[in-house]
Amino acid sequence: MTNETSIGGDVRFQPTLWSTILRARDGESDASRAALGRLIERYWKPLYFFIRRRGYDVEQAKDLSQAFFEHTLERDFLRNVAPEKGRFRTWLLKAMTHFLSDERERSRATKRGGGRVASLDVDLAERQLAASVEPPDRAFLRSWATEVLERTLERLRDEWIRQGREEEYSILVRHLSGSSETYAGTGERLGIPLHDVKNKLHGMRVRLRELLREEVAPSLEDPAEADAELADLFDALT
Repeated sequence: MTNETSIGGDVRFQPTLWSTILRARDGESDASRAALGRLIERYWKPLYFFIRRRGYDVEQAKDLSQAFFEHTLERDFLRNVAPEKGRFRTWLLKAMTHFLSDERERSRATKRGGGRVASLDVDLAERQLAASVEPPDRAFLRSWATEVLERTLERLRDEWIRQGREEEYSILVRHLSGSSETYAGTGERLGIPLHDVKNKLHGMRVRLRELLREEVAPSLEDPAEADAELADLFDALT
């Protein structure tokens, strides 16, 4: 399986994530389900990590992830979410915490069942999860930050490809993740002076931060909180 979820495709949130959330909350229309699918695409893996770090095994975490999404679809679970309540990821984590508490009580009386609302690439998630032993909240935050960074790097790469600079991008981007190659070595590979390497990398970092801001700002009540959200993101990745 190559896609991490079969719902949502590669559609970006337009014009804001909050408008998507509110559309998903509206009801059973095709547009509502498509909006909910995009939310699942963005957030299923951080929630899965959170569940696993709460002590549930793989099968339990898969079932609970699906049950949470079913709950969202079938029980108007988004009815209490609103932009004025702050960051959506914070609200979502609280919602999952309450859901797990309620589900523990329900599971004592009835066996969970039902259809599947998303196809989850759990094998990939488990490989990523095995690389850390973080507590639940931190695992959620790191997974969220990683997903945001991966989407943003893909957007940055697409921009360079459109400019006919794919090979240049593939060489320079390694420095964003701690490449051991020297700037001088990179300059030799690209056939450019050292100061050009530094200038290109500076421009790449500036543009990456701009795109990261575009990714996180729509999920906030106040776009002015984007700097704080980016600080959380970078902290989670360190």
